[in-house]
Amino acid sequence: PAGRPGDDQSGLELLREWGLEPVVHDLFGGRIKKPTQTDDADASAAHFMARCFNTCLPDEDRARALEAAFLDDGCDAVICGRGGYGCMRLLDLLDWSKLTPAVLRRKRFVGFSDITALHLAFQTVAPGLVTLHGPMPASCFKSITQPDADRLWAALFADASAGAAWFAPLP
Repeated sequence: PAGRPGDDQSGLELLREWGLEPVVHDLFGGRIKKPTQTDDADASAAHFMARCFNTCLPDEDRARALEAAFLDDGCDAVICGRGGYGCMRLLDLLDWSKLTPAVLRRKRFVGFSDITALHLAFQTVAPGLVTLHGPMPASCFKSITQPDADRLWAALFADASAGAAWFAPLP
């Protein structure tokens, strides 16, 4: 929900190797294009601002896409494509009546950099929620070592009790 995903999709191969099928929200599927309706000045301006501030889409669209990922019952984890800029601006745009503690706890959430704002907000809404400040497909998966890939897999999919020490809160 931060920076543009880019054209290189090789970072998604690790997820496929794990037998997963990465789902990229429709809004993030390609390069940002101008709105098709030329008379929609507000939408055109929003997309222009997204390009200028290096976000993948206007803030409202990114907030709706993030909500959709958490609400999608066919999705096991929400792994951010990349960090970037502007996640702090999403906090007031997210519909917290939909992103309840029960909804947030159904999935693991992974990302770092600008995504940290979302980690903190989710953990405030759902105390004790485990989120992973970890690698993202567009920025880190291409160079991830096998031990780190194994740790990420275990954090995402292994029995929660197996990773309890790894996620011990700081004093």
